[in-house]
Amino acid sequence: MTKPTRQPSYVVAAVAKALHTLRAFVDRQDRWGVRELGSSLGLPPSTIHRLLYTLKSEGFVAQAPDEQEYTIGFEFTRLAAAVMQRNNLNQVASPIMRELSENTGESVWLALYDDDTRRVAYISEIESAHASRYIAPLGRAETLTDSACGIAILASLANHHRQETLQAVGSRMTPDKLLALDAARHSGYAILRSTEVESAMMVAAIINDARGNCVGSLGIVVPLHRFGDGQGKLYGEQVQQACWRISASLGARFLGGSSSGTWGDAIGLINQILLQHLPRVSVAPALGGGARNLEALGKGLGAYGLTTSSSLFDAYHGRGPFVRPLNNLRSIMSLSELHLLLIARKGAHLRSMADLAELRVSPGEQGFSAALIFDDLSRYLRRTHAIPGKGPNLFFLSYPEGKRHFEAGTIDALCWLSGLENPLVRELEEGGGARLLTLEDDTLDQFVGLNPGYHRSTIAQSVLPRWLVRDTPLLCVRTVLVCAADRPEEEVYELTRALFEQRENLAQMSSVYRRLDKDFASEALTAPRHPGAARFFSELADI
Repeated sequence: MTKPTRQPSYVVAAVAKALHTLRAFVDRQDRWGVRELGSSLGLPPSTIHRLLYTLKSEGFVAQAPDEQEYTIGFEFTRLAAAVMQRNNLNQVASPIMRELSENTGESVWLALYDDDTRRVAYISEIESAHASRYIAPLGRAETLTDSACGIAILASLANHHRQETLQAVGSRMTPDKLLALDAARHSGYAILRSTEVESAMMVAAIINDARGNCVGSLGIVVPLHRFGDGQGKLYGEQVQQACWRISASLGARFLGGSSSGTWGDAIGLINQILLQHLPRVSVAPALGGGARNLEALGKGLGAYGLTTSSSLFDAYHGRGPFVRPLNNLRSIMSLSELHLLLIARKGAHLRSMADLAELRVSPGEQGFSAALIFDDLSRYLRRTHAIPGKGPNLFFLSYPEGKRHFEAGTIDALCWLSGLENPLVRELEEGGGARLLTLEDDTLDQFVGLNPGYHRSTIAQSVLPRWLVRDTPLLCVRTVLVCAADRPEEEVYELTRALFEQRENLAQMSSVYRRLDKDFASEALTAPRHPGAARFFSELADI
């Protein structure tokens, strides 16, 4: 069953015909003669000839050796393989499917759900080790009433969508399917005799993404002669548990920073460590920014993220740009220290920090922590120095783009939150066309008092010798690893342990982590610690 839709007028007819042609090789049979294919699609042989010629020239179909029939080509196979390798559902589900198959001794099938057409298609399988086993019809689409995988999804739909689907299938919804649907609505898993193989039963449950939307289902396929009394409930609970684990992993987006800079590197390093030392906790790295990451976690759109101690305080208490307290945020540990670097062109007219109000400034990307801190600083300076007007002319640019404009003279100053080893910072210092602005001691102390996530840190003159004439205090914040409060305690415990135990490897990959020890990890946490992380560091303190 597909939702009745009218084809938009802008659909290109030739493209649609080409796609219908390709679909015939997947959904019907793998070899076609020209006349046979034309008859099946309702198209004249001349049209089929042109379509196949074009598809063959692009590698999507190939001619059989006898040149009488066509089959799938190299390019189609290559693209299909690449897409499947990158499919997040398949990647996350595979190890859990394998474990489920080993525990039950049965085949496990993974179905992908398309909400637009309300169909499922099997995209992966783990075969049983038994001699009597069944092979999944991979790639074949079916309606939600054709199998337990579909029935489980149908049971999870909103009532009006479920009724719409049932009305569309009409008499094909047999009494046994109606009973299976009703049972699935109460138990959370569907049990139905397989339509793919008559001599088998299928037990299936749904998989949800980070937003709680159904993205597919998982089914255990059991030959009838091995499906005894009580097996349905046992398999149902097992497949449901597996689906919960897959759903939790799909929600485990790890939100980092921009593609360049300290956090962009951090996400790559952390992901490498987790893949090597904690492969069962699957995380999907994603770009973000300190405040954006917290908003996403607050909405349930991620599981873990990087932020700053100052942004975390604001978010948890509903201050600044956060319109409500994000009480579901939890700290895990502090990872590194970031410095607020105010970099101005040497030719810019700047006698004091107050003069920033008249300049063109790039505080990084909008929604990132540097921009929020610069906004705090601008408002503070306007208030304490009685500066009129709205403040500086802001350009929200990534650090590489901001540096390019700065060197071209179209930006007067940069406000970056970064580790001091950032190559972009080093290039600006060594280039000779920039200077570092610093806050006066009294101003810095008063500003630090505005947020518990702020602190001052003295930088040795030798670290930035072209910019500093003496050891100088700078405004600093901590990079804090955070998570959603509902992440499983054991998962957070294992993740915390994996990262902390590999801190020396982190420090070798980036010097910003060289201060990471049990004391540093527990400082500047401006939201409650997750129980899993708290347990790990409590055990560490007892050693």
